[in-house]
Amino acid sequence: MSHEKHTSMINDLQTTLHKQKLVKEKLETEIHLLQDSLQKGETVDQNLATKLSDTTVSIAKSKEEIEACQKEIETNEVRFKDLQEQLLNKQIQIDKLVTEVDKFEITKHDRKLAKQSEQLAEHDEQIALNAKDIDDIKKKQHNTDDSSSESRRKRLEDDAKVLIEEDVREDTFVTTKAVRDGLSLLKKNGVLLITGHAGTGKSRISRHILYLYCTEYSLFKGMKLNKLQEWENIVRREDNVVILIDDIFGETNCIYDRETDIPTLDKVHAYVRKGNIKVILIIRDTVKRQCQEVFDSHRLFKFDLCDLSSAKYKLSDGEKQDILTKYMNTVHKSDCIQLKGFVDHNGVTILRPTEAIIEEINEIRRKGETLKKFKIQYGVMVLTVIKEYGFNPTDNSNVTELVEIIDAIYGRP
Repeated sequence: MSHEKHTSMINDLQTTLHKQKLVKEKLETEIHLLQDSLQKGETVDQNLATKLSDTTVSIAKSKEEIEACQKEIETNEVRFKDLQEQLLNKQIQIDKLVTEVDKFEITKHDRKLAKQSEQLAEHDEQIALNAKDIDDIKKKQHNTDDSSSESRRKRLEDDAKVLIEEDVREDTFVTTKAVRDGLSLLKKNGVLLITGHAGTGKSRISRHILYLYCTEYSLFKGMKLNKLQEWENIVRREDNVVILIDDIFGETNCIYDRETDIPTLDKVHAYVRKGNIKVILIIRDTVKRQCQEVFDSHRLFKFDLCDLSSAKYKLSDGEKQDILTKYMNTVHKSDCIQLKGFVDHNGVTILRPTEAIIEEINEIRRKGETLKKFKIQYGVMVLTVIKEYGFNPTDNSNVTELVEIIDAIYGRP
């Protein structure tokens, strides 16, 4: 039986006992009154006697019940006392168990914490090793990048040097007004912009200006970049260098990308303004027209432009003769004989056109398909070759022959 039930039973018995005592006291009071009446000689009727007898019986019965309740209370109190002792012992055992469990849990927790601390220490050590590895990798990567950039920079310098040395060795270049003005603009602005159609000598002239500048200012080195994007990894702010970028926005079609190229162009302009970096930029006129927006807006292109296709830089007859003579003398070992032209060592007249001249001739032929002017020009060139490089334009027979040539080439007179 539980502690709570024993407590409740004892409380109930005590309540019953209390009630029985009250009843007993009441009955005793009534008996006392009756006895007083008898002593005074009062007459007791049969009912009163019966009542007195019943009361006496009730008192006796109450006494018995009270005695029984007292015994049961005493018995339950003994049981209750035993239960209290048992509960106390149980509580002591529980407290001991709780203490042991707490100690066990604390020990277990401490062990777990110790293990976690050990794992954290190992993790920290691993992180430290990884950090060191990362630093080593970064240093190695940085050194590799620096080494790679330095190697590429050296290669580009060597490429430009080889091209210029070959130009100098060939010794076929003739200084023209475009060269003189270009060199002057490069000295003045730090930027030289060269444009023109195919075959006007943009690349050759730019290399010669690069050569002349580095010859005059020996502290500067020449470098040729293949595209604008190479600037970021190659050019250093502290360099004393002349950078040549041929076909800056592509050879035939514009490859200008505003999002990526504008930041680089800004950097080029900043480096140029610093003074120790010079830039020669080359762009074909057809590509320039496709990229006109950037030429109209960016400050790098606000400097004077050297347009080799313009009338200002059109070669004079004397310059053309000098270029041809030097080229034939140097490359083909051919001398110019008056009234015959250039002849080889056997005295045979020769004239080998460059690829640019051939392309120009082919362009005239193609335009002749739709335009009368170019149709006649190409027919005249063919007639000139047939007539062994010369004919009398006032001779009507030549006019007739020219019409036949045009008909043969284009299928219509």
